[in-house]
Amino acid sequence: MSILDLFRKPTEEKSKIDKGEMEFRCCLQPGSIQLIPLLETIQQAEDFKPFYIEIDGVDHVITKAVIEQLRNNDEESNKLLLEEGRIHFKDRSGYDNVTLHQFKARQGDWQVLYWKTMQPWLMNNPMMHYFFAHPGFIAAFCYNSEDNQMQNTTHLFDFERAGMKPAKVRKNEYGDKQAVPDNNPGKTFTISNTWLMSSWKMWFGNSFFNKVSKEKLLGFRVAELVSEQGNNIVHIQLYENPQEYHLVPNRKLQQAFREYIDIPSLAKQFPAH
Repeated sequence: MSILDLFRKPTEEKSKIDKGEMEFRCCLQPGSIQLIPLLETIQQAEDFKPFYIEIDGVDHVITKAVIEQLRNNDEESNKLLLEEGRIHFKDRSGYDNVTLHQFKARQGDWQVLYWKTMQPWLMNNPMMHYFFAHPGFIAAFCYNSEDNQMQNTTHLFDFERAGMKPAKVRKNEYGDKQAVPDNNPGKTFTISNTWLMSSWKMWFGNSFFNKVSKEKLLGFRVAELVSEQGNNIVHIQLYENPQEYHLVPNRKLQQAFREYIDIPSLAKQFPAH
């Protein structure tokens, strides 16, 4: 299968607003990624050309002068990242964007890089390998963005606009009806220092193995691909095409991995807050 095939949607019905957008979510130790190296790494990526950098809710057109100003104030720039907790890069088209968050929790700080794209070069972009090779790397996940939204939302309106029905509905403490995502195969959890979910592609590094051992992860042999990569990274790909997440065999694989490492129990054992 070619990279382009990964971004072609199947003909079967699913969310009517799914445009095939993919998201890459990478979790790292606190302070692993600083602003200037991140900007330089983004600039070195051949395909993603950021045009704006959003700081404190304000867009700045990225120019050599802006980059030089940030570089000359490197300590101040990184302090800004830690204080604001969010730096956002966007390309001119608006299709691709990269966001770096700095999370603070009682169990420890951590960083998360979110990369949303409509482009099929996501899997080959050198930026991804830069983060996998980083000593602070914990875990990363790649998935269809719309599916991730529908797997985790509690809002019935989201299902209405998607032309779908929630698996389960209950009333909240105010008597309002809401969807119940708790048992969904793709339900996302926050645990100590990282997000955790069962998704199309997953990568786990040394800093994750105190939660689930490398041997345990490598033992999930029913997936499409399970391998150990350089830098002691475990790579798991559940099924072939990320746009076919809704097919029954793929949902079963997603649920099987969730149960295999018992994600809900890990969320209780390693609470984020």
